[in-house]
Order: sequence, then C-alpha cells, then structure tokens
Amino acid sequence: MKKGDIQMSTVVIMILAILVLLVILIIFRESVMGSLSKALSFFKDTLHLANDTVSTFPKR
Repeated sequence: MKKGDIQMSTVVIMILAILVLLVILIIFRESVMGSLSKALSFFKDTLHLANDTVSTFPKR
C-alpha cells in the first residue's frame, strides 16, 4: 500500500459514511431532528460550561 492508496481509501470511506448518514437522516428525519436539537443544546451547554471554567482561571 502506498501513501496515495491509503488517502484514497480514506476519502472513499468518508464519502460512504456521509452517504450512510444522509440515508439515516432521511429515514429517521423526525426523531433524528429531535435528538439532533437535543445534542446541539447539550453541546452548547457544555461549551458554556467550558468557557465559564476557563474564564474562572486566573489570567497570567
């Protein structure tokens, strides 16, 4: 296996994964959108927590 072959296979795997994700999104659109918004809000809360934690550290 050459380096180019590895990169090409990685690109193919990524494209396949994106296609599978799109199919899953289309099939489970309603439930996925609900869980996606939940995950996004959870992610935002985590980001806010991280920002608060970082801002409490003493600045140098």
